[in-house]
Amino acid sequence: MQYGVGLSTDLAGLNADIEQQHEELLELISSQSDEDSGSIHRSFLNGSSNSFVMLPPSPKIFHGREAELKTLLTTLLAPSEPAHVAILGPGGMGKTALALATVHHPDVMAKYLERHFISCESATSYAELLVSIGLHLGPEPSWQSPKAILNYFGACGPCLLVLDNFETPWEASESRSEVEEFIGQLSGIPTLALLLTMRGVERPGKVKWTRPFMSPLDPLSSTASRQIFLDIADEPDDGEDAALDDLLDLSDRLPLAIALMANIASFEGYLATLSRWQVENTALLSDGHDKRSNLEKSITLSLNSPRLASSPNAINLLALISLLPDGIRVEDLVASTVPIPDVRQAQWRLVGTSLAYVDVSGRLKALSPIREYIRRTHAPAPQFTTPLRTYFQNLLALWKAKRHIHSGNLGPELASYVGNITELLRYGLSAEQESSWVEIGDSILVLHDFSRTMLKGDTQLINKLPELINDTGDSGLRWRYATRCLRPGPLLPTDPDALIEEGVQYYGTHMTRSNIDEVIAFYDCVARHYSNGLHKDLSRATEFNALTLDLAREHGETVHQLKALATKCYIAQTSDAPRRLIPVAREGRKLGGLASNPEAWEFYWTEAWALSCIGDFRGAQDLCMEAHEWLVSAGLETTDRRLFLLDVEADIHLQKGEYSEARTVYAEMLKRTSPQRSPIYHGYLLTSAARVDMVMGSVSVNDVSAKLETAQTVFTAYRMHQIPITVCAMAELALYRDDLDTARSLLVKCLTANRRLFPLVASDCLAILGDSRKNLHGGNSSTGDVFPWSIVFLALARKMQDPIRTLHALRRIADYPTIVGEDTALVLFRVVCDVGAEMGIHHLQAECMLGIGDILTQRGDVDEARKMWEGARSRFVRCSRSRDVLQVDARLS
Repeated sequence: MQYGVGLSTDLAGLNADIEQQHEELLELISSQSDEDSGSIHRSFLNGSSNSFVMLPPSPKIFHGREAELKTLLTTLLAPSEPAHVAILGPGGMGKTALALATVHHPDVMAKYLERHFISCESATSYAELLVSIGLHLGPEPSWQSPKAILNYFGACGPCLLVLDNFETPWEASESRSEVEEFIGQLSGIPTLALLLTMRGVERPGKVKWTRPFMSPLDPLSSTASRQIFLDIADEPDDGEDAALDDLLDLSDRLPLAIALMANIASFEGYLATLSRWQVENTALLSDGHDKRSNLEKSITLSLNSPRLASSPNAINLLALISLLPDGIRVEDLVASTVPIPDVRQAQWRLVGTSLAYVDVSGRLKALSPIREYIRRTHAPAPQFTTPLRTYFQNLLALWKAKRHIHSGNLGPELASYVGNITELLRYGLSAEQESSWVEIGDSILVLHDFSRTMLKGDTQLINKLPELINDTGDSGLRWRYATRCLRPGPLLPTDPDALIEEGVQYYGTHMTRSNIDEVIAFYDCVARHYSNGLHKDLSRATEFNALTLDLAREHGETVHQLKALATKCYIAQTSDAPRRLIPVAREGRKLGGLASNPEAWEFYWTEAWALSCIGDFRGAQDLCMEAHEWLVSAGLETTDRRLFLLDVEADIHLQKGEYSEARTVYAEMLKRTSPQRSPIYHGYLLTSAARVDMVMGSVSVNDVSAKLETAQTVFTAYRMHQIPITVCAMAELALYRDDLDTARSLLVKCLTANRRLFPLVASDCLAILGDSRKNLHGGNSSTGDVFPWSIVFLALARKMQDPIRTLHALRRIADYPTIVGEDTALVLFRVVCDVGAEMGIHHLQAECMLGIGDILTQRGDVDEARKMWEGARSRFVRCSRSRDVLQVDARLS
């Protein structure tokens, strides 16, 4: 008999192989469980043939394939005609493990008295396939004829035949027809069920496959991936949870990669494994000798597929998508004019071999371990990466130009490609000519702005710009980068004043018509810089804002005028002057409306904030609705702009005492942010949510403390220490845990530090210090120790022209009837309660009604007092202030 290529025809060698297999069989039998040994013993006693069954053991760790296993069991155990099923998917996806779990299932064992599991991994042709099956059935060469094999399975009764890695013999084009003919003959045996595992998504022809087809295996779920990892490795130590998450992300939920990583982590630890991966990549998982213990060998088997070899362009396409973690649609490849002829055919080849797949959005993707290996062994040539990089750079430039007008779906589409753009720009800096570096640097700046806008956080590529600026010596790039550095965050220099002075001198001598946009952008960033944070200097902010406005008006740039007006609003907002903000916002709305410019949306939300501060909640809510319509029309509803608008909506709820509603809004905002995505805003939201939790009184001290600690960690990472709102929140936390001395000390400290720069925070401190119901000054303090704080609170509220804070200050003054007199206190309570009711401020009404009831009780009017307390209780319930409800209940009992 002629054997296929690679099979020795040396009889002595063949006998030696048979003897070795005989020894291995004896060893295998001795190591089998009783169940498997029984199966082998039954085969030896089978009088119809001299066949024997060798079954690998069932997988001991098996998670995440329960649905697929159920499907296979239903198919194999059906009483109808025998099942013919192909388990498809990429290498390392767990096809073999699923097949073995199926073979060893008790119900399958009961139905199929004979079960054969045959590896076809080394069979590269039809002849070698016959040898593999024949050697499994018996050592004599006569077993290796197709007739003998078909006769055996036709006579053996109910039987399940598993052909593992069947793609190996099937892929050889010169013998594919014979292989399909043979497997078709096997499928015609009425008592034989066929189960094939194959890399790729294609099934052999000439077989009546059981319908519906079983879908190719997908990566495991996050839960199953974690279960497999922790079944192999120990639970992570303190501080290693993040490393475990990173390792699972790097595995891309590929079972083989998970198992290999977990094995290494089990003796090297999580952090050490992660460090090694960052250096070695897939080589870390390639110490084994076969595809089940060597990730690179598993990938190489797919790369060496004859199906892939028949399409030379497929390797180039695979190399290109190794740079694209987000995947890519063929339409984008064609539009970018990447020089890969017949790209759809190349895609089909990659998908057919499961080196890549097409996701639900139609993008061609490769799993992370495959991408890492290909990048290391088949790095893409610049002739393929440059056109695609340029394509995405042009889209970024289009977004920059169109962000102020209706841009359709451009923003969300680009956001879904941020990973690709990042990797292409990074690769361009390492693999392309120096002449493209400045252009790439400018694209990094646009990507940085875009990524922040779309709530994807800062791009790490921004950290490459100082070195890039030094290498290119380009002063224009330097100052475009410096403008970004003036924004709050880790890029802010230690001496921003020196940078600003140098920038003013530079643009003073280098301002031209061609760079006027850069000049205006620089001055605008300087104005913003001086209007917030620890560098707050409102006079300088106003000076640079006026300069920006003059330049914008002089050069007729509507967009820059709108930006300058928005900054003017921001200055008024940070100086806590809502009334001064309103006319500026209306000017911006008018200018933006005349220019049909969605950038005008910012004036809607800033004016809404100002209106909410003065108690015009209906007007504020109407503007929020209009602002939302602007966002939707501009395709910006998933950006940071939506966060700003939600923040105003939360503030409206807070002003009205609708704490549960405000907490719901904060929860929605927190879902859109993280310490990596919009980190500063995330820290602010955690702080705000914690403060609301304390007012509602339904959350444990530990939960509140955890939120504030996380927020402080975020701020510290951005070199933002002692944030006023955080200090105030820490004082409220001390009060929440009844640590009065610490609370009072922190409040006084916060008030002293912020009474000029941050009057809004200062007023919050005064509101607590002057509230006799907080008992902040202890039971032994006199009324005279507390009352002055209320007067100072009132004075600051009047200075800020803040009507709502003025009402709250008057309520606190009314709490001191022994000083102002009972009649005066009652008048104050009733006036504030009426105004609060007119505005719809629920908690203010409740607090006043509580105070009125207390005074009426002292006067002996118990019935009226109870009515007031009952009214206060219903309003405290409306506000979700559980602690206050309990206090009213104590009065009513």
